[in-house]
Amino acid sequence: MRLVIVPICIALFPVALLGLAVPTGAHAAGAPTAQAEASAPARLVFDPPILDLGALVPEVPTVGKVKIRNVTDAPIRIVKAVANCSCTKPNWPTETIAPGATAETEITMTPGVQQGVKLTKVVTFEIAGGGVENYTVQGDVGLFVKFAPESLKAPATPETDSETPAVFTLESADGTPFKVISIDPAIGSSPGTEPALTQTVVIDWAKWRDQKRPIKVAIKTDHPKAPTFSPVIKRTKAAAAAEK
Repeated sequence: MRLVIVPICIALFPVALLGLAVPTGAHAAGAPTAQAEASAPARLVFDPPILDLGALVPEVPTVGKVKIRNVTDAPIRIVKAVANCSCTKPNWPTETIAPGATAETEITMTPGVQQGVKLTKVVTFEIAGGGVENYTVQGDVGLFVKFAPESLKAPATPETDSETPAVFTLESADGTPFKVISIDPAIGSSPGTEPALTQTVVIDWAKWRDQKRPIKVAIKTDHPKAPTFSPVIKRTKAAAAAEK
């Protein structure tokens, strides 16, 4: 009987086929995972924990103050602070914050023209040597004047001017009487000359054509908290084709 020896070349088989895990990349070097980084203890503590700026007015800046405390046993220097929205502008303390010490800074939020919305933004403080701390800023933009519709469709031809809707309606939402003070470009008029809870703006389609058919019009009121309204005037395909 002849004995046959068959060599087993384990080294030639991919380790993955044997069900063995091989550490690679950052994890092989002992680098922390994203989960571990997310669960790392905070180095900065903010007071208040969330900056609530309360009632906001469109296009009007509101400033809030924040205290930042270093809760580590080493000095911390903040090198930069950025927000996830251009409406929010953070400052940051330039001096090094000693262990247990507190610094103060300001954050400014300037809402856009949209009314009746809640704004929640995040400010990221970057720390010298690496690492960040995130901070939430929020506020409620009030509703002061309702505006409708958001857009109008321009007439296809001058012959259809009288058949085409041409009225924007503004209505006080907070009980403050107001009046329209400007329409730019001058393609319409507001019949109301005295402050009232409701005003209208009537577009003159002939003036609209004279002004080279603008797609937007800026409507301002004397309401102390209302933004400038910028409704859109849409041209029909037929009208656009007729101009070529």
